Amino acid sequence: MTDQDKLNLIKEKLEKLRADPILAMSKLITVVNRQKEVVPLNLYPGQLKYIQKRRTVNYVIKPRRVGLTVVKMAEDVLNARFYKNFHSLILNKDAADNSALFNIAKGMDDRLHPYLKGEKNRDTTTILWYKDTNSSLSIQTVGMTPEQASKKGRGNELSDIHGTEVGYWKPGQLSEVIHGAGNTRTFDSRMTFESTSSGPRGDFSRACMEMYLNGKEDSDGIWYDGDRALIFLSWLQHPEYYLPLESNETISDEDDEEERLFKLGAKPDQIKWRRKKLNQSKSEAISGSKYTPEQRFKQEFPATFMDAMEESQGLFFERKTMVAVKSWGEQTQDSPVTCGLTTGPNADVVVVPPDSRNRYTMWLPPAKGWKNRYIVFVDCATGDINSDFDVGYCYDLVSNMIVCAYWGKYGNATMSCCTIVSSMRFLLII
Repeated sequence: MTDQDKLNLIKEKLEKLRADPILAMSKLITVVNRQKEVVPLNLYPGQLKYIQKRRTVNYVIKPRRVGLTVVKMAEDVLNARFYKNFHSLILNKDAADNSALFNIAKGMDDRLHPYLKGEKNRDTTTILWYKDTNSSLSIQTVGMTPEQASKKGRGNELSDIHGTEVGYWKPGQLSEVIHGAGNTRTFDSRMTFESTSSGPRGDFSRACMEMYLNGKEDSDGIWYDGDRALIFLSWLQHPEYYLPLESNETISDEDDEEERLFKLGAKPDQIKWRRKKLNQSKSEAISGSKYTPEQRFKQEFPATFMDAMEESQGLFFERKTMVAVKSWGEQTQDSPVTCGLTTGPNADVVVVPPDSRNRYTMWLPPAKGWKNRYIVFVDCATGDINSDFDVGYCYDLVSNMIVCAYWGKYGNATMSCCTIVSSMRFLLII
C-alpha cells in the first residue's frame, strides 16, 4: 500500500467518524484517568445521555465528577479539526481553574492522530486556534460575556457555548450570557448550561424548575420545551459511584433514605459507597455548619430531580421560627375551632375528632362574601403515611392574617393534595 493509499484510507475513516461524534471521541480522543494512565475516552451513561438527548438550549443538573465538561472539550477539539469556522466557548466560574481545564483540552490535542494535528494560529493558555480550519476552542471566565469573548477571538461567531457550574454563577450572569449570545451565535449554534445542584434558589435553579414544570417529560430525567431541554443525571446512573461488597457481605436499608434509594433502583454496592462518603463527610464536618452530611450528600449527589431542588439546610424557615410563629398565632387569636377531617366513601369530606396526625384549626370564621378573599398554601409530603407531615395555611388577604391551618400525616390513600385544598375550603364554610 502506497503512502497515498494510506492517506486516502485515513481520510475515509475520519469521514465516517465525523458523522458519529460518540464513536469519534472513543477512537480519537485520549484522557488521563485518576490512576494517571492515558486511556481512550469511553463515555459514561450520563455523558451519552447528554449527547443523545440535548437540543439547542440545554440545562443539565448532575452529580459531582461525572466529567461532562471533559466530554464537551473533547467534542470541541474534534469539531475544530473536522469543521471550518467552528468556534466554541467554555465559560468557567473561576478564573483560577481556567488553566487546569485548558490543559486537559491541550493534552487531547497533543495526543491526536498525526493526520489530525494542525498548525495553530494561536496556542495560548486559554485558546486553541487552528490555522487550516480557522476553528477554535476558548476557555474564559463567566464575567466575560459571549460578545466580549467573541471580540477577544477576533470577532468570529460562536458555534457552541458551554457554561460550567452555572448554579454558582453570580445573579444575572446566566441571563447576560443568554442575551449576549444573541449577537455572537451562528444560526445553528448550541448552548449548554450545566451544574451540580445549588438548591432551589438562583437563576439556574429557576430556569431548571421552569422547564420541569412547563416542559414535556420525554423519558427518565429528560424534559423538552420546544428547542430547550432539561437533562437530569442521577448519581445512581454513574458507574464509578459504588464500593464492591466483600464475600458474603449483605447490605439492607438502615433508614428511610436508604429505603427510598433502594426503591429508586440503588444497588447494595452503591449504598455501601454512600455510607463511606457520609462517614468521610462526618469526619470532615465544619464546626457550626447548618448542613448535615446527609443534606450535603443529597445536594452534591442527587438521585432525583427534586433532590437537587431541595434546600440543603432542610426547611426554608428554621423549625424554632415555625414553632414560635405557631405559638404566637394560638395565643393571640380567639378560641379556635379544632377538628379532624378525612374523606368518606364517596370522597366527601367527613369531620372526625382531632389527633396528632389529623388536626384542623380555624381561628376566624369566613367573612361574608369570602370568595376570592382567601389563599391556601399547601405543603404536601410524599404521600407515604410514615413520611413527614402535610401542612397547610389559609391566609386572609383583607385582614393579613392566617385564619385556618392544618397539620397531619395523611398518606396518599387518605387525603390527596386536591382533597386537602377542598377540605380547607370546607372548614371555612362550616
